Amino acid sequence: MKNTKHNEFLDQNSSNPEISSSKRKILTSLGVSSGILGASALSQHWVKPVVNSVILPAHAQTTPTTAPPTTMAPTTMAPTTTEAPATTTTEAPATTTTEAPAVPAILVAPMALGVVMRGATNVSQTFQVSLATMPAAPVVVTATSSVSGSTFTGTGASVTFTTTSWNVPQLISYQDTTEAPDSMANESTTPSKVTFTASGNGSGYEKVKAEATYTIGYFGNAGVTGQKATPGAVGTRSATVTWAKPKTRATVVGYRVSHSSDSTDNVATQTVTTESATFKGLGVATDHTFSIVALYPTGTTGGADSTAASTAAISIR
Repeated sequence: MKNTKHNEFLDQNSSNPEISSSKRKILTSLGVSSGILGASALSQHWVKPVVNSVILPAHAQTTPTTAPPTTMAPTTMAPTTTEAPATTTTEAPATTTTEAPAVPAILVAPMALGVVMRGATNVSQTFQVSLATMPAAPVVVTATSSVSGSTFTGTGASVTFTTTSWNVPQLISYQDTTEAPDSMANESTTPSKVTFTASGNGSGYEKVKAEATYTIGYFGNAGVTGQKATPGAVGTRSATVTWAKPKTRATVVGYRVSHSSDSTDNVATQTVTTESATFKGLGVATDHTFSIVALYPTGTTGGADSTAASTAAISIR
């Protein structure tokens, strides 16, 4: 209600400058003379002002409080480890292996027999034969020998291979029927050959060949040479027999030396491994004969003996 009257008072007098000026003078004089203006001295139309906000001067405004800096405990850092630079491995370029194209060939095993030792028996050997590549048509492989009179036994001298059996070995058995030499001096120094020749039109194996070689060596039958019997001192009735080793490539395992005479003595036969034997207890006789036989590995001609005995004769007085 008071506010309404106050507003009306202001509205009525605001347009009259004289009245407004008079009121200001009254207010000024009241404030100077008394220092305090009581509420009763004011006009009944004076209204208490409404304060909506207060603005403080800049120096009185609240300054934001900043927290003191936090003191961090010193941290001990581990020493920095310097890693070694990674090693770069350079790989060598891959090697490309180029295989040679398969070439038609006859495979024979064994290809070489070396020196074939033999006595009166024949040289026999079985060969395994196959092809290195698949033929385009059937192939016939035929074996021949450089030794006159040689034969092929079993399946014979020829075998046949097809497009499905070309790599399956087949057997050809061979027999050399030539006579053995009677000593190493008469041995053949030229290798004997067994030749395998292929045939088959359109097979790719036309005239393809393979050879197996061997040399005949003497095996058994070789007798000792240079045999000699020497009487002991007079009255000792003893004798020593010596000889030379047989001329052969075969292995001699020993000698058997026997004695015979026209007396009644009984001297045992000796088996020795050197080229010498001594006999004692011989009777007084005109003729004493010593026979030396070379011994060879079991399976040679005549069992384990040579067939040739060498003799030496002496007289014991």
